[in-house]
Amino acid sequence: MSDKSNFSPEEETSVNDSNSKRYRITLEYDGSDFFGWQIQPEQRTVQGQLEDALARLYGGRIQVYGSGRTDTGVHASGMVAHFDSPHKYTQEVILKAVNANLPPDVRITEIEPVSPDFHARFSARWRWYRYRLSRKYSPLGRQYRWTPDFQLDDELLKQAADLFIGEHDFTAFSKADPAIDDHRCCVHAAEWLCLDDEWKFHIVANRFLRHMVRQIVGSICDVARGKYSSDQISEALASKRKILNVYTAPAHGLCLMKVGYGTFPYLDKDCNVIQNFPFP
Repeated sequence: MSDKSNFSPEEETSVNDSNSKRYRITLEYDGSDFFGWQIQPEQRTVQGQLEDALARLYGGRIQVYGSGRTDTGVHASGMVAHFDSPHKYTQEVILKAVNANLPPDVRITEIEPVSPDFHARFSARWRWYRYRLSRKYSPLGRQYRWTPDFQLDDELLKQAADLFIGEHDFTAFSKADPAIDDHRCCVHAAEWLCLDDEWKFHIVANRFLRHMVRQIVGSICDVARGKYSSDQISEALASKRKILNVYTAPAHGLCLMKVGYGTFPYLDKDCNVIQNFPFP
């Protein structure tokens, strides 16, 4: 399926006016059948579905700005976005009407008015992702957990995760993108929860490069199965270039959990609520 909006950037007349209001929304979606977040020609994307639903409500294109771009197959429980729209409806009406026009694999969970200077992407201070791996294949969890076909050492998983904490150049652990010239990211936390039936990897950083989380997971798993040593990972990180054949973990195990707009680890800068790491 693809996004089939009747409103193109070249042909549209903006429905915004001097009485427009900016809204911040939080979304959750199952990324299995989406070609990622960002609108792409003839592809079904989360942004495209959302803008189509808003267009049905307002009678014209409302552009949505996301806090980031999730790849094909990646899920989200806390994606944040914003849009400007005419001050015609209450936020309760917007929430109900837009959700009624969205497909069943995406929903707005929260909506609130924000100041005109709020930007879902540029105002964000940190992002939290979770990656899930299953110890045993399950048909019920196959869309949300990766089941490796090799054994992993729990202690090596935990030790290798520590290597990525701090500010580093992540060129060696991301997909090359000629549009990006700054590859430095600050990882606030990276930790594995080793449970009876699965592993959960949680990572929080100020920003992430394309495929960065998935390549970090893949490289940590390579250490935990004996393919690479921790020293080799450290050397690759310090080299600022691709010197290892880093494995990119499958997209379906990854979920964007939350986007933070206060200083980590404060989840709510207004209420000053502290959330200790690791997360659930």
